Amino acid sequence: MKKLIIILFQVSLLLLSPITSSAEEADNIESQSSDHRIDIRLNETQRTFILGHMRHMLETLTAIQQELLVDNPSEVHQLVTYMQENTQKAHPKMLGQSLPDPFKQMGRQMNQHWRNLSVGSNDKVYIQKEVVNVMTTCNSCHAVYQIHGAIE
Repeated sequence: MKKLIIILFQVSLLLLSPITSSAEEADNIESQSSDHRIDIRLNETQRTFILGHMRHMLETLTAIQQELLVDNPSEVHQLVTYMQENTQKAHPKMLGQSLPDPFKQMGRQMNQHWRNLSVGSNDKVYIQKEVVNVMTTCNSCHAVYQIHGAIE
């Protein structure tokens, strides 16, 4: 619960803080849309990895729900382990240096929830709570950030 409060506090700080550093950037943001999320600029390799990883996490969450529906919680460990191993193999160089610190903090919190899911618990309520924790972090992150356009 304490972590959730910290996340919500960080998100509120980000939403209330200025996101531009110049008048030109402010004009650019206003002309783009009313979307006031922070734009994370990545090269194409990094962008492809991040978006693919997000998609893979969503697919894994869906697969976890499917396993719970058929009363097979023991499969959750394998699903999460597979996702984590593939992420580590494909992780682009210098990605961490391209991401804002609060984004990385949310990522670390999410990784802890994934680790909690990978322990092999067959407790369906425990698994569902951790899935909710992952999804809460996803929602918080998507409310603050967008990955829009690539830089080279």
